[in-house]
Amino acid sequence: MKRRSKLTVTNLVLRAPLRIVTITFGLACAGALFGGLAGGIGLAIALFFDPQSYRFGSFEYYEFAAWVGALLGALGAPAVIWVMLRRVPLGRLFTLLTLGTTVALFRHLLPLASAGERR
Repeated sequence: MKRRSKLTVTNLVLRAPLRIVTITFGLACAGALFGGLAGGIGLAIALFFDPQSYRFGSFEYYEFAAWVGALLGALGAPAVIWVMLRRVPLGRLFTLLTLGTTVALFRHLLPLASAGERR
């Protein structure tokens, strides 16, 4: 019985230049999607604890965080995946990268949100 291999970047590439460019573009699109999600969700969680409730109704904050996350995800995901995480399954990779980015953003912004209470 033949074992089914996991979907990794190494298994997808057969050293064809067009295929490498296509996979890199797909990784950039997925990185932009998940980076935008992580940026928007991380800011939403951090602003949940913000005492200044007027920020909560403003969509521009979430949109900005999502755009920055999408840009960083589109640039960072292909580099991280090609260089360091070639043999990690793609589903697990994007899940853990998104969760890690969301938690890091939340941990970074939470002290800024609670600093407003001390004034």
